[in-house]
Amino acid sequence: MRYNEYVNEVRKKSVNVDASNKCIVQCPLCERHITDKKLIAQKIKSSGDIQISTVDKLVKFFDSLNFCGTISDPIYHKNFLEVLSRLDINKFYRVNTNGSGKTVDWYLKAFELSGKHVEWAFSLDGLPDTSPIYRINQKSYEVWEMMKLAISKNIRVVWKYVIFSHNEHQIDEAIELAKKNKFILELVKSTRWPDDEVANKLKPSEKWLSKNTDNDRTQYNI
Repeated sequence: MRYNEYVNEVRKKSVNVDASNKCIVQCPLCERHITDKKLIAQKIKSSGDIQISTVDKLVKFFDSLNFCGTISDPIYHKNFLEVLSRLDINKFYRVNTNGSGKTVDWYLKAFELSGKHVEWAFSLDGLPDTSPIYRINQKSYEVWEMMKLAISKNIRVVWKYVIFSHNEHQIDEAIELAKKNKFILELVKSTRWPDDEVANKLKPSEKWLSKNTDNDRTQYNI
């Protein structure tokens, strides 16, 4: 393959952007907790918020960016509203977030900057009453309201629902609620199941486990 052809192929790929090194929730199977604690602490300490100049370069080169960190949540970037303002309205972006810790005013500004080129995927694992069982410290009821606020502002909202033992019984209800609220429900069968006491307690029944090397995702487009 010629160099220019290769570059054009790479340009079409969506890349994952770890925009920050911060997160306020304490998910027990997150990379922040399941890897070597000393190593991950050093990694977090040595990293920080992505520079706006770097965002500009990524936006210029790639047709799509996925803001979903392995050690962070993008909305905790100190200037994430500016990040949103630098995105190309002719391309496509996805913001993956647990949704907690931001004011209504902040979200109104974020949604105003998002438009149709930015999709917001809120990680709410189950209904608001069960999501904080895994997403410890998540303000799930506030997140639910921000999801509805986004819909009212004509923002495309994905309800990202990782299936656990404590929420698999809510899936049918979630499908109906997604229809009612015009969310896109994304059911996620995870592969992140280390053989330990915490993971075994959270692990759903066999039919909700991914059979692939990566997570299985099923979207219900409402």
